[in-house]
Formats: sequence, structure tokens, C-alpha cells
Amino acid sequence: MSSVVNGMMLTVVALLLGAGGVYLTARELAPFRFSFAPSAQILARLAEDAPPVPPSVFGANVSLRICEEAMGGLGFRLSPSARIAAIASHCLEAAREATGATPSLSYGHLVEAMALFALGRSNEADAALGRSQRVGANAQWIAERRVALAEDHYEILGAYGQTGHLTDLALLARSERGIGAIAARYVSNLEFRERVTAVVETLPEDIQERFVSLVRSQAPEARR
Repeated sequence: MSSVVNGMMLTVVALLLGAGGVYLTARELAPFRFSFAPSAQILARLAEDAPPVPPSVFGANVSLRICEEAMGGLGFRLSPSARIAAIASHCLEAAREATGATPSLSYGHLVEAMALFALGRSNEADAALGRSQRVGANAQWIAERRVALAEDHYEILGAYGQTGHLTDLALLARSERGIGAIAARYVSNLEFRERVTAVVETLPEDIQERFVSLVRSQAPEARR
């Protein structure tokens, strides 16, 4: 009798594990299904609801990327204000769900900042940029995005603009990829050039020399 009971229990456990696996798989695949559409349709979806946020960091990043690309596109900027607010609110919801589950998710704080800037909540956006920088100070690909976003809203930055932004600029100034990311803005924007120059002058001399050399080599391409 006991062997029958044990067998039944094992069957139930196996079924529960299988159902749990199917559920988790469905959650992980949800953002991919959400994004399989033309950009205009994705904007329409985001205006109606937040993108699903899976439990894994990889899955959460997929969801966050949907929002980053949507809010960075021309279609978003040309949308009516009510639609911009709806999309940004849903992306803010997704970003906060992701960072609530993983507070160290620097990318999540960055997307949160993007949404908050779009909603006109600059103080909160500045704080989100600061959180992104603190938990992801050495992630260059995110630093590139933070710098671009911060420069687009430089006049309304707060604490991040005085500290974290300069740290991010110093990080980018140390590598060829980082310099490439800021080269066009460096060539075309005098105020930005002055900010970067002030940061570079605090770095070791060999880094300063490499920065000047790389900027000179990339400047013609940046102008084009």
C-alpha cells in the first residue's frame, strides 16, 4: 500500500514540477511574443499595457530593451502627449518591477530614468540615473546610454549631473569604444566638449594622450 501512495506522491510532484516549468517558460518567452511586431504596433501595445517582465535578469533585460527602443524612437517623440504619457507610465511600471526584483539591475534604473524624463519628472529621473550609476559604475554599455540620456536633459540634471555623470564621462574617456560613443557630440557640442575636457584633464597623462589621439582619428567620421 505504501508503495502505491509513494508512487502517487511522486506523480503529483512530477506534475507540479512540470506545470511550474511550463509556467516559468511562458513567463520567460512573454516579452519576445510582445515584441514580435512592427515598431508602430509595439508602441500601440505599450500604450495599452506594460511589457511582461520575466523573473530572470536575461528576460527582464529583454523587456527593458523593448521600452528603451520604443522611447528612443521617432514614433514615440512624435506621438500625442497622452500617448507618450501612457507608454512612459507602462515602461516605468516594467522598470520598477524589474528593479524591485533585482535592485542591482543598472539597466532597469536607466530605463526608469528614461520613462521619468518623458513624464516630466526630472528630479526622480536624476535619482534613477544616480542609482543606475552606483550599481553599474563599470558597465560601459550602460554608461554610454546614461551619458547620452543625461546630455539630452543636461539643463535639468541634479545630483547625478554633478557627480555620477562626470564619473561616467571619465569611464568612457578611457577606452576607444567609449570615445567612439561620445565623439559626435564632442565634435558638435561645445559645452559638452568643455565638460569632457575638464574630466579628461584629471586623468593620468597617458590616458589624456590616448584620448586626444582617438578623438582626432574619429573626428572626421563623427562630423559625417
